[in-house]
Parts: sequence; C-alpha cells; structure tokens
Amino acid sequence: MEVRETQRMRYQIGYDYYWNCFESFRFQGKVVEGACINVLFSPILTCRKEDYEKRGYFPDQKYKGEYLYRYFVPEFKKDEKKFEFVPTQLSKNLKEPLTWEIVDYFLFSCPNNSFCLEPYEVTEKEFCELFSRHDFVDLQTSSYFGKEKGEE
Repeated sequence: MEVRETQRMRYQIGYDYYWNCFESFRFQGKVVEGACINVLFSPILTCRKEDYEKRGYFPDQKYKGEYLYRYFVPEFKKDEKKFEFVPTQLSKNLKEPLTWEIVDYFLFSCPNNSFCLEPYEVTEKEFCELFSRHDFVDLQTSSYFGKEKGEE
C-alpha cells in the first residue's frame, strides 16, 4: 500500500486597519470618507494544501492562540509622517519578535453620493501626508488576507 505524503502550504496572514475620517475631505477629485492600510505579519504559518483548496482560504489565522492583529496597535507619528506598531502585552510575552510590513494604502470614497464606500489605492507618501493633515478615528480591523509563501 502506497502512503501519500500530505503537501503543506506556507503562508503569512495580514489584516486591514481601517479608520473613518473625522471630517470628510476632497483628494484627487473624490470625497474621502475613510482610510485603510493592509499589514502583513512575519510568522510563517502552515496548512495542508488540500484544506486550503477545499475551503478557498487559509484555515489558521492565529499565532500562539491569538489573532495576529491583537499583538500590535498601529499609531501614526504625525511629526515623522510614518506608522509605528506599538506592541500590546500579548506581544511582549513572546520569546521571538514579530515583524510587520504595510503592503497597501487605500482611501475610501462614496461615488455618486451612494452609501457604498469604494477603495482606491494611493502611494505611501500621499497617504502619510493626508494622515498628518486630517483626523482619522474609529480604528477597525474587519478582514484578513493571506499571502502564499510556497510549499514545505
């Protein structure tokens, strides 16, 4: 009897961090209602390839029993025009450090006075400039994404 080896996928998990505008403003001809960064975290997780293919998403979103977004809180340093991720108590308890990378910058607008927010991508420089001039509130983490890193 032939034993089939189970293929395992390697992947990283990322989260979106979304803020509402305290007051809407115009940028690139659109009324901006919110802003979002997509952040990818460092630990490489694994899953069975067949589990991913069956579900269509990465089955494990936790690291050491916690969702990765719970290890850091994003803060924007207006004077430096850059984001930092402040470790929470959960992160301080880890033996190995976690790292993060901002991979996308989006603004959200309501086209044609609709109730639907539509994202549009901007550069890091544009995003940070707007964040330094406008107030953003109500931080939310509403979704996650995965980035495949190959097979084991």
